[in-house]
Amino acid sequence: MSCDNFVSDKYGELSTIYSSTTYDAENNNLTFFSLNYDKENDIELKLCLDGFGSLEIIEHLIMDGCDLFASNTFKEPNKVIPRLNPIKNSIGKEFKVILPKLSWNVFRFEVKE
Repeated sequence: MSCDNFVSDKYGELSTIYSSTTYDAENNNLTFFSLNYDKENDIELKLCLDGFGSLEIIEHLIMDGCDLFASNTFKEPNKVIPRLNPIKNSIGKEFKVILPKLSWNVFRFEVKE
């Protein structure tokens, strides 16, 4: 993966995007997790997942917001919750997805073979 870097006062130079992928062989699903640390910009990410054959994107969950210290409380129990991002159904091996600024993202794919 190739992306810009930024400098943190505490940790030095870091990648703007961090990602991880899991594969559930029993259910034939792939889940892609990604963080966008950019404070000002949404990032378009191109996913090339050709090692799994044809995939269908079935869900995109996002947690985002400018208040990085927001938390759920008894008064506001749903202040910080993931939201479902509408997606257009697409099938293939390559996907262009948008990661909103300061966001945690989950993309779920079904392997079509």
